[in-house]
Amino acid sequence: MTRLVVKDIIHIEKQIQAYEGIFRAQTGQTMAEIAKLAAGLEKPEKDRKTAVVTITQGQGVIPGFAESLRAILRYSGIQADVMPRTDIGGMQDAFYGGYEILFAADDDVYSAFSLHGEKAFSDNGEATGRGFAAALAQAMKTRGISPDQKVLILGAGPVGRSAAAYILEQGGKPYFCDTDPAREEAAVHSLPGTAGLGGETDKKEFQYMIDATTAGNIITAADVTADTIIAAPGMPLGVTGEACSIATVIHNPLELGTLTMYYSVLKQVQTVRTAEQK
Repeated sequence: MTRLVVKDIIHIEKQIQAYEGIFRAQTGQTMAEIAKLAAGLEKPEKDRKTAVVTITQGQGVIPGFAESLRAILRYSGIQADVMPRTDIGGMQDAFYGGYEILFAADDDVYSAFSLHGEKAFSDNGEATGRGFAAALAQAMKTRGISPDQKVLILGAGPVGRSAAAYILEQGGKPYFCDTDPAREEAAVHSLPGTAGLGGETDKKEFQYMIDATTAGNIITAADVTADTIIAAPGMPLGVTGEACSIATVIHNPLELGTLTMYYSVLKQVQTVRTAEQK
């Protein structure tokens, strides 16, 4: 997980409604709708009271992080609160307060958990990859394009692998490109149906891309056309300003990944309860 800084999230609470309009124009759906697709949540499921716990371990609290998570969840109609205490005390507050899902993050891990018996958990890296891959697929569909196309996956870490897995589920053809040959090879080996490009590629050969790296400005105007669609969960944004003005670029630092985490936990809870009823 990339550690965000204040400037990455400071405007989320005030600008989420305006950003939703941009996202909907790009994909034809809301962020919550895309997150449900990414999580595989097809049947209706009641929302769960959700706790956000601030973690002080490591480099310390990112001001506004917990409040941004609360704002994202509340915007989508989910009852969410920041717990009054931090760390273990905050977790205890969530338990005694009757909360059913808990969100927490430290320097390395951002996760969501079910608090009411079901073994349900979602990691931000996996959820973010699936969320942005789903956004790319839906953006293609709004243009009348089948998602069974070749897709360039820049970065073969957890986000890139998760994105590639979703693209495969949609019948697409993911191609990994990573500066670490061993990581790229491991990703290809773990996901039959994908291919590796040996760390180098002409990006303009791909009309559809997912930037799952932590490198800035690696996709330039020379790499894109007006028909290019890029899903870019990476922080910092890997697409230059000029390229953003040409291509369709789907990017947000926290929103889509967070919602996909929430609905992934709901999907797992639903699956457990359905199995128990049989």
